[in-house]
Amino acid sequence: MKNFFPIWITLQIIDGTRVVKEERKVFFFRLIFFIFAILNILVTVNLSFAQVEDEKKREEERIKEWEKALKLYPVAPKAIKLDYKFSFPGNDLERGGVYFVGADHLCFDNDGNIYISDSRENCIYKVDLQGRFLKKMGRRGQGPKEFNNVLFLDTDKENNLIVYDGGNRRIQILDSNGDYLRSFKIFNTGWAMVCNKRGYIYAGLRAFNLNDPLVGVFDYQGKMISSFGQRLKFPSRSFGSLPIHLSMNNKNEIFLTWWFFPIVRRYSERGELLSEYKIEHKIMQEDGKKNYEVLSKTSDSSPRLDIITTNIRAKDDGFYLLRYYPRIELLEVGLDGEIKNIYWADQTYDFIASDFLIKEDDKEKYFYILQRYPENKIIVYSAKK
Repeated sequence: MKNFFPIWITLQIIDGTRVVKEERKVFFFRLIFFIFAILNILVTVNLSFAQVEDEKKREEERIKEWEKALKLYPVAPKAIKLDYKFSFPGNDLERGGVYFVGADHLCFDNDGNIYISDSRENCIYKVDLQGRFLKKMGRRGQGPKEFNNVLFLDTDKENNLIVYDGGNRRIQILDSNGDYLRSFKIFNTGWAMVCNKRGYIYAGLRAFNLNDPLVGVFDYQGKMISSFGQRLKFPSRSFGSLPIHLSMNNKNEIFLTWWFFPIVRRYSERGELLSEYKIEHKIMQEDGKKNYEVLSKTSDSSPRLDIITTNIRAKDDGFYLLRYYPRIELLEVGLDGEIKNIYWADQTYDFIASDFLIKEDDKEKYFYILQRYPENKIIVYSAKK
């Protein structure tokens, strides 16, 4: 027992020294962690500031390019300025849970109401001509009246709604109340879709070689009964699978144009080429030439191209084309290919539109333009006849 106390003291000193060393280790590791955390924060902040500065520079460059385009391509002398009427959805609808997130495409029904497809919300809205909410249809899924990336839509003579459900690779048919009627699988499509009054669906086809047709004609059972249309040719590309727009007039004539070229074709109901128009519009011609040069020099499947037309709307004596850069322009073109009127409105440098509709009465024309960015809404303009 006499020797125990010194031994105990010695052990306590050794243990204390070990504790001190362990505490120093913990302190050292905490200090290292703290330093790395501070460095990480500083690097993140610097990167964030750099990204903000880069984005600011890109935005300034875009504004300069837009201002340059406004001066380089002034409003045509006889162009008609559009009068702003209203836009929707407004705060009243948004408070009720009706707002657009990814609204892409529009169509009228036979009663003059408007259907709007929202590819991000996977639903379809139905509103009247004043933008008043009538109905919301659909949700995300694979069942009846469920969608996965709902895209194009149109109505038939029975007022049924024909919907291209892109992610599920099918077409769904709903009645005017939004109730499910039938659906069928459809492959190798995705660029555009319209319906005629005889119960046939015309859809843009993707290409696997240069000789593949542009448009397929389907019945309501999903059978492709015919196809037509020759693709554009480019020196360095093995095929011309480029996105198109489709529209149909009351004569069941099909009007086709490309996103990236100022060319419009008119086909008969049976797919016979009736006319081909090259739109004589300065910026469209110049951008089309640049796009052709890009596609002629590269085999890249996703080259950077300038969008020339946002969509086309056919009528019995011609068609309308929508552009949104550097300003909103609606070109009214006759069956002779001549531009009869240009309607225009100011917009911001970052404005993007994705579709439009036209409604007329005895005194005015009303243009419903679906804005995609920076806000997702429908802007209504008018012009005196």
